[in-house]
Amino acid sequence: INYIVIMKLFNAFLIAAALTVAAACSKNEPEKIIETLTETVYSGTMTVVADGKDNVSENVNVNVSPQDDGTATIIFNKVKFVPQMPVSLDVTVPGVKCEIRENEIILSGNDIVPLAMGMPYAKYNVTSLTGKIVAGKLTISLNFGEFATSYVGDAQ
Repeated sequence: INYIVIMKLFNAFLIAAALTVAAACSKNEPEKIIETLTETVYSGTMTVVADGKDNVSENVNVNVSPQDDGTATIIFNKVKFVPQMPVSLDVTVPGVKCEIRENEIILSGNDIVPLAMGMPYAKYNVTSLTGKIVAGKLTISLNFGEFATSYVGDAQ
């Protein structure tokens, strides 16, 4: 009978030890997010400052497409920078530098000639472009010529 009691105590000890080891191994470390740059469409809000006024456009789609050279192409789809613009344009900003970090992608660029309707528009040269992609959210600020522009959108 002592043998059975000893075995039950031994089994209880083994179970307790196993639970202790399991608990020690499952530290609550935050899951690491590794952002990767893939072709993504974002939908959000674009704000253009013109004549001291904020011109806000909702539901603007922006495509971010990675290139093989460590840059990305950003396309603002069907945008009007001010309400007085007679047409909406697709504006392409090529050669945006990308730095992929552990949990974000940093975008930057300066002196980039944008394209619209297949033609360069040096008058609206892109300067001071800064931005990032974190957890499916794209934020960008830049100047199209004299027009300060910002964009915030979510991956679709």
